[in-house]
Amino acid sequence: MASRDHDLESLSFFFIMNYQKIYDQIVNRAKKQNRIYGKGRYYERHHILPKCMGGKGRVDQWKTHPNIVILTAREHFICHLLLCKIYPENAKLTFALWAMVNMGTSSQERVRVNSTLYEEIKQKHSKLKSKLYKGRKQPKE
Repeated sequence: MASRDHDLESLSFFFIMNYQKIYDQIVNRAKKQNRIYGKGRYYERHHILPKCMGGKGRVDQWKTHPNIVILTAREHFICHLLLCKIYPENAKLTFALWAMVNMGTSSQERVRVNSTLYEEIKQKHSKLKSKLYKGRKQPKE
């Protein structure tokens, strides 16, 4: 039984170490496809290096800025999920993922998640918000 637990830990470590690789593969594949935002298929614009981590560019610069990539809605969600796995203590990344799931806008399709993933995102969002507002009056949602 102990060796099985060790195998699961090793496997978990292997996947954790590859979140960045998976993220990079999604971004690089999208870049190579020379996608056009607003023509035909539904796409979303994404900051490769998030703005909260020093990333530059505006989403309306998708044609020219090297930090903006065009992703499908599914790829965009997966990239935000991966960023939260890569940088688990970054509250702004968690908020962005939370917003993708919960806040509707006219320009972006909302993502539907299963209950397990929803719970994971909700718990992480709550934990990071709690850290952020520790000792201060928390705003109403």
